[in-house]
Amino acid sequence: MSARLVVALACVLAVVGLLPGVVSVVVAAPPPQLDALRASVLTEINTYRAVSSATAVTEDPALDVAAQAHAEYLVANGALWGDGLSAHSERVDLPAFYAVTSSDRVLRAGFPHYKVMEEVLRGRTPAAVASSPWTAGEIVAGWVDAPLHRRGVLDQSVLQIGFGYATDGVYHAYVLESAQDHLVTPHLSAVQPYPANGQSNVPLSWAGGESPEPFPGLPYPTGYPITVFPIHGGSEFLSASLDLTRSADGASVEVVQSPTRNIAYAPVAPLEAGVTYRASFTYSMRNEYTAEPSPGALVWTFTAAGDPTSTTTTLRPPTTTTTVRPSVFADVPPGSPYRGAIESMAVRGYIDGYLSDAGVRMFRPDESVARQQFAKMIARSLWLQVTEADVCPFGDVGGSGAESLYPDNYVAVVADRGITRGTSVSPPLFSPWRFISRAQVITMVVRAGRTELSGRLYPPPAGYTGMLAHSDPVHGENIRWAEYNGLLAGISLGGWGVWGDCSRGEVAQIVWNLVK
Repeated sequence: MSARLVVALACVLAVVGLLPGVVSVVVAAPPPQLDALRASVLTEINTYRAVSSATAVTEDPALDVAAQAHAEYLVANGALWGDGLSAHSERVDLPAFYAVTSSDRVLRAGFPHYKVMEEVLRGRTPAAVASSPWTAGEIVAGWVDAPLHRRGVLDQSVLQIGFGYATDGVYHAYVLESAQDHLVTPHLSAVQPYPANGQSNVPLSWAGGESPEPFPGLPYPTGYPITVFPIHGGSEFLSASLDLTRSADGASVEVVQSPTRNIAYAPVAPLEAGVTYRASFTYSMRNEYTAEPSPGALVWTFTAAGDPTSTTTTLRPPTTTTTVRPSVFADVPPGSPYRGAIESMAVRGYIDGYLSDAGVRMFRPDESVARQQFAKMIARSLWLQVTEADVCPFGDVGGSGAESLYPDNYVAVVADRGITRGTSVSPPLFSPWRFISRAQVITMVVRAGRTELSGRLYPPPAGYTGMLAHSDPVHGENIRWAEYNGLLAGISLGGWGVWGDCSRGEVAQIVWNLVK
């Protein structure tokens, strides 16, 4: 692909909604080659699904409408791509607005439920190009080769798709809406690997370029990424581990798990040509129907492309050409345990960081977080609408100077939603500049998940106990909910005291675990 590729991932919605009587909405005239491109994309997707032993999907007109409307919105606002324009959430104040979320868009277009995944490719050509600069094969391969984006193409539970493409000659946007079965009847949970069992001609390496960064700090090229999807088991595994070996001699192959999504793994070095690999995956997943966690294991093999006798295969590039992608923030090193979450939050505009005196963007991941800072982070991460009309109920919030960086509107909106109840009832106080404890962060995040993200969190069984103490009458039950639902994934909980101050890195990880 000659044009620069930008990709972004939308979360799988784990709840189902029906909207009877919705009328399809007509959008602007599409590019003249759209019908042919749409048909070719469907063929390419089903070719990949056959390799992955997944049932072929069909095209749905309503999903086409939703995908096309969002593609036209993205192109209409192409000048804002470099300024944090979301790939998935539309802004009502911008041209070609259709609906805020992918769920809203498919419902408005007349689709009967909103259990959908959305994948986006955005590209820019240096001069006006009237037609798509990429073929259907390149478009679908762009999604499949990106480990955090291939699910909309390959997931076994997907039944229908819609595709949209728009361009103004410079900006090009491709949108895929993938609708899963909407859980009318119960299904058993399953796991789906890719590369699939018995697959051959698997690419040797991957050059990266995906956003969000799936393996921050890992030098490129890596080995071709491996994914395992939890089918009818939530968007991620409760726990997951992958071991990779060469089948012939059992030699271990080093693999790194994505810190942002535990469905993705990358061999540290490119695969060896013609070699067959054995993957062993152990996991725990939650069934979407019973909400009960269950452990499992899967073993499968796949074979890398190429001739194993070739003497020209380069297994790893010279050290002098290996680069590590820089962080959004200068003070978040590749080895930071929360780098993946911090990067993902930053590219979506949920966190800003600071500018140093030298004008360098910093995040200070080890710095403790003030309660008013956290209110802003959680409000922005949930896309809560903040207006001047919001009235803060706490008398100690507000002011000027440094405090104006965190307007009381953010505290007002999280208080109005019941996410925070302050630190004092009479008089009502928030203690805005007191450092927030880990227990308080957990409680506010669990409240946010339960009130703002319907279906995201499941109640833990009566006998469930995690690693953390949960006897506190205010925060204990929320700590149980957080551990059970994976909100503390990526944090080493051994010796992690819930009453200690929560750091900015820890907050980024916990909030990202909720909203990703």
